[in-house]
Amino acid sequence: MDTAGTSTSLQSSANPSLPEQQVTYTATVSPTPDGGTVAFTDGGSTISGCESVTLNTSTGEASCQVTYATTGSHPIEASYSGDADFAGSQSATLNQTVATNSTSTTVVSSKNPSSSGQ
Repeated sequence: MDTAGTSTSLQSSANPSLPEQQVTYTATVSPTPDGGTVAFTDGGSTISGCESVTLNTSTGEASCQVTYATTGSHPIEASYSGDADFAGSQSATLNQTVATNSTSTTVVSSKNPSSSGQ
């Protein structure tokens, strides 16, 4: 029996994100298969705890949560394993950016306008 083809898309809950901010990656497999798992990778290396996430057969989704300690760029991919009826597939690369916190400074004067010598 032939297996039906699938496609896998990938989204980030926050891109760019900040250091120590939790990011959730969600892979969506279409058409919705009746089983299988999704593996999430960062630069080709498996993300710890996200090597075999069970696919939700109602939504076709699988999620992975990550918190990055430092700034940088992360090429994230999701790979659906396939099952007896559906072929596996891989998402396009999602480039996750972990940026620095931005700050702003406000200056306030106690006397504005002021006189000379104040």
